[in-house]
Amino acid sequence: MPVTDSGLPPGITTPNNSLEISQVWLEVILGEFESRTRPGTCVKVTSFQVNPGTKPGENFSSELVKLEVEAMVTGDNITTPAHYSLVAKFLSGEAFVREKVKYVNGHLREFLIFSQIISELNAFQAKLAGNKYRIDIPAFVYGRSSDDSHVVIMEDLSPLGYETVDKRDGLDLQHALMAVDRLARLHAVSYAYDKTHDFINNFPIPKLTENYPNMMTSLMTIVLENCIKIVENKDNKNLTEKIKASKENLLTLYESQMKNQDVQNIICLCHEDFWTNNMMFKHGDRTADGQRTIEGMMLIDWEAARWHNPVLDLQFMVHSSTTPALRKVHLEELLQQYYSIFTAATNAMGAPIANWNYQHFKKEWRSTYPFGLLSGLFVNSLVLSKATHFRSNPSATTTGVMFTITTMFYRIAVPILMSPALQFIVRASMRMAFGKLYEEVINGNNELLASRICDMLIEANDNGVFDSCSN
Repeated sequence: MPVTDSGLPPGITTPNNSLEISQVWLEVILGEFESRTRPGTCVKVTSFQVNPGTKPGENFSSELVKLEVEAMVTGDNITTPAHYSLVAKFLSGEAFVREKVKYVNGHLREFLIFSQIISELNAFQAKLAGNKYRIDIPAFVYGRSSDDSHVVIMEDLSPLGYETVDKRDGLDLQHALMAVDRLARLHAVSYAYDKTHDFINNFPIPKLTENYPNMMTSLMTIVLENCIKIVENKDNKNLTEKIKASKENLLTLYESQMKNQDVQNIICLCHEDFWTNNMMFKHGDRTADGQRTIEGMMLIDWEAARWHNPVLDLQFMVHSSTTPALRKVHLEELLQQYYSIFTAATNAMGAPIANWNYQHFKKEWRSTYPFGLLSGLFVNSLVLSKATHFRSNPSATTTGVMFTITTMFYRIAVPILMSPALQFIVRASMRMAFGKLYEEVINGNNELLASRICDMLIEANDNGVFDSCSN
């Protein structure tokens, strides 16, 4: 069947959202998927159903739906029934969110991760390390990404037994150790691959725009201001004054660490949004003490992936996905797990790192603490907030005049709003938007969030962060 430049037959277009999914489109993409292993296979869809992909409040920047597809598959002169459980990810229906993702190239990065990069990295590590450091993500079924349309279709992990853990509680030790292990694999394999294959030229992941750190620093400014109010409301005057005195230096360090890569020149593929909601675990039977064994883990949601400092990725994961109570007892164990996996993997793949012992690693961990702290404060604020405005799932948007108008407006507005000169406007709008989120805490209506924020700031103070950042 002839295809157009988009890879689809004439008259068939890539849907922009779940409302545009059609039977004939599913037949084409599933036929393409099956033909990877059995060339010429034909798929005839008999029925399909579109269901919500996440629970309310579990997705922030995309439209995620599940597809249950019944079909008849014909290949090698044999026709058999087939059932497909899939997840389809589209750009958000909200114009601002959609154009912001496009502006920072998030859609292109995720498409490349699923369609090319991880499979290449896994082939590399399998050849050199016997598949010991495999990076597990959902199987890629289909994808298209351009300025006009974007969709990634992957297998649904739920029927395979994978699930997320309760993000409000944070990871326990066993889940945290597994997460650290998988993050170290990603970092080590991509680092080693680059040494012999020139990763960036082979897979030029679109870079984050130059002004993206400006917007993120504005966001962290509002988060930190509100966290100071929470501590102040708890009548902890000494800690409040310490944070206020170090505020500007903390934010300056955060922005600098976002922009720069690594003084150790150890850079690799980073997930950049590796927190509880983007980890799916497969559990086995419970042990005698009631604990569930962990049989596997998948990494999902790759819009933020980029070439950067792996210690920042680890900081984000640890401070967004574990509690201060767990870190107080087990942080050293988590760091040792990461370092041992990273160094063992790079050695096994012929890319040992000279002059980077555990003391060097720990020094960099301490120096990047501001990034981890602010990232953790932000993620925990969103996760534990009761404010529904911040937890609604982006939905589909049909095409039309208003769709075109809003798209064009935000396509122009987003780059302007991210410029350094206009960050005062961004901060003002964020103060208004985040007002309700923190108002519930100040008014005593969210003690869990208040306690988590205070504990994180007390932990940072105990680690000397505010003393080292004070003016």
